[in-house]
Amino acid sequence: MNTAQPDRELVHVICPSMRKILSDEIAAESVLSSLAYGNLAIFVAVLFCFSGLDPTAAISYVVFTFVILLTTAFVGYVCRQNTEIQFCYVAVLSIVFVNELALVSILAFDITADNRADSVLGVAIIVSASFISVHLCARHTVPMLLSKVSVITACSVFLIFCSTQKVSNSEVLASLMVALLIMLSIGYWILFRRRQEIHLQVQLQKMNDLSDRQNAELVDALKEKDYSQQRLQDESELRQKLISHIGHDLRQPISAAGYMLMEMGKQEHNQKQALLIDDTRECVQSAGRMIENIVQFTHYDNLEIDVRPEIISLNEILQSICREYSVSACQAHCRMRCVETSITVLLDPDLLKRIIRNLTINVINHSDATKLLLGVRRTVAGIEVWVADNGCGLQSSDNTRDSARERQSQTGLGLGMKISKQLAEACGAQLKFHSRQGEGTVCKLAIPHLLIVTPDNTTELADKNKDIALS
Repeated sequence: MNTAQPDRELVHVICPSMRKILSDEIAAESVLSSLAYGNLAIFVAVLFCFSGLDPTAAISYVVFTFVILLTTAFVGYVCRQNTEIQFCYVAVLSIVFVNELALVSILAFDITADNRADSVLGVAIIVSASFISVHLCARHTVPMLLSKVSVITACSVFLIFCSTQKVSNSEVLASLMVALLIMLSIGYWILFRRRQEIHLQVQLQKMNDLSDRQNAELVDALKEKDYSQQRLQDESELRQKLISHIGHDLRQPISAAGYMLMEMGKQEHNQKQALLIDDTRECVQSAGRMIENIVQFTHYDNLEIDVRPEIISLNEILQSICREYSVSACQAHCRMRCVETSITVLLDPDLLKRIIRNLTINVINHSDATKLLLGVRRTVAGIEVWVADNGCGLQSSDNTRDSARERQSQTGLGLGMKISKQLAEACGAQLKFHSRQGEGTVCKLAIPHLLIVTPDNTTELADKNKDIALS
């Protein structure tokens, strides 16, 4: 970053805020500056005594200087209480100028003293003290310039007109001008560096203010986000409870209607009445399944699924499903078959049954399939549990999961498939669909090697199952 141009502007052109800061510094340091000038006055008085000045004049000079310094300290205190920039600047100008004049006023005491000091040595003492006081007044260019020019002018007039020794005017002026240039150069450098520091402080303060505002805005945004999330969560929980209550209330009349239709079917009816009763019972069962799917979809979509894995035999699960739905498959004129397997896995048995049940029910009720196969196939990544049929298949050759789910939603199968997909992901598996229209559909539940029980990892999976049970 190029700082040369901003720094040059800072030296030559001071903005009101920077002028106020510099004035406040001088006002705040007025007491310490007065104390420093007081020490310099004592130092100058002692050196003048060594160079021949009457001690009474030196003491009078010190007393006079301390009175002036106390006055400037009081002015600095008053300046600190005032917020007007112009007033502060004039007060600071007066403080710096008066302090320097108080320091050089020993020349007047020397002129009126009975025993005078060596003039050349005295001027050298004054110039040396003025060098020391450069850092006390190097805040504003004008006060520093006026005070140092006044000191050099007073010393020049003293040596030319009131000196106790004969000196060359040109040598005096040349020497004092060199001293003035050196003092101004030092003061200008101190002033330059101080303004750089103030500029950096101002920029840092602006950055801090901007950062505070941005942090405040970020905090407000996070609070708003938390509030929105909490509101959405509350609304989601409310919807879930509402749907659960509605589902619970609808289950009872549907169950009652199904029971009454079943009892009516046991009585003697003509063929037309029996067919009407069967169709009505099928509609009631379909409505019951739809309500059950909606309730479960809402539950699994809003709550974290509780997974309790166990070491289970896939053969037992598949045989159980096959026995459970064999009658329904037979009524739908679908031959259901299960291929035996010896594979065992670490999965939640209830969730696995729910997945295979959903897939099996969809085939029996909606695919018009005449064959249904349950089985397991080994793959490179692990195993796949197949639920395959030779039904009507899906309506497109695009067999991606998203399009399959979309098409199934159009036929009323989307909720069951959506639930199955969620349950599969919760178990650590993946549900895939492959279908051809008019040829059938294969639903594959992909289980990775990590969840397959083998002689090498039986102990490890058993320990993991114990840890899960304890937790």
